[in-house]
Amino acid sequence: MNSTSRMDSDALLENDSSSLRHEFLVVVMTITAIVILVGNGLAIWAVYKNPVLQTPKNYILASLAVTDLFSGLISIPLELYNRHEETTCSFLLTSALSLLSYMFGLIAALHYIAATTDRYVAVTRPLRYAVLITTQRVAMFVGLSWVASVIIIGIAFGIFSSVSAETPSIRCSGVHYTDPVQQGILYFVAVAITLFCITLLILNLKILQIAIHQSRRIADVQMLFGPRDGTPGKVKAVKTTLVIVGVFCICWLPTILSHILAVTADLPKTVYITILDGSFVMISFSSAITPYVYCFRDRPFRRAFLEGAEPFIKIFQRKSE
Repeated sequence: MNSTSRMDSDALLENDSSSLRHEFLVVVMTITAIVILVGNGLAIWAVYKNPVLQTPKNYILASLAVTDLFSGLISIPLELYNRHEETTCSFLLTSALSLLSYMFGLIAALHYIAATTDRYVAVTRPLRYAVLITTQRVAMFVGLSWVASVIIIGIAFGIFSSVSAETPSIRCSGVHYTDPVQQGILYFVAVAITLFCITLLILNLKILQIAIHQSRRIADVQMLFGPRDGTPGKVKAVKTTLVIVGVFCICWLPTILSHILAVTADLPKTVYITILDGSFVMISFSSAITPYVYCFRDRPFRRAFLEGAEPFIKIFQRKSE
């Protein structure tokens, strides 16, 4: 009798803890979603309203902001629903709900490749930059990135569908995945993210090294005539790209960890849930931080941000008075 009462008490405490954790997650992610919508909305507005910002490089950043905006509007609500205690424990359904986050993450990753390519051409082929990097080509790449991502996620869903619908998700079972298909997918995603981040970080560091070397070579000319070729600006732009790529990779590190643990480690269920929730929060932080990075590092963007935010600041000040 005492044993049964103790088990009921433990179950009640676990349910209370789960409910409290979910409520805290909702609060954190609601604030994060607001930050995502404001920051990325202002970034899009800044490029749209300011001719000085309407360059191929900034079109890539604006398109990235659109991707992050959709992430805040769509992915976060679905992921919160996915983590609600009353949501089905089906691996297939929970995976399907999470696939949108991965789709937006993949689209963002392709944009980082585009931004890196843009900086590489600007640094190594400055005289041909205007010919090689055009608005039309950027628009074509953005369209292809969305199409390719949708196709890849569709294929992933088809593979997920081969897993039994009765297979429970790790959030419900607390047991690491043993199905070969599940293990293969999770390993593949972890390795793909790792290789992507390592490759892109190395490429951006190499581009930065080239830009700094060029800057030093013409230092004497700059002292006499000023930065006629815009090299200091190129160095700063490469650093900005390196920072936003670094933020993306850091924020996706917990996802790599969660995928590896989900197929290798027998951990307490609460630990699994905490890691999964933490990875979700960090992925969302990536979408929230990125627009403020290039706002902080780019003066025209910063000025446009402040102009766009000014009406909201005035409204807030009036209400506070």
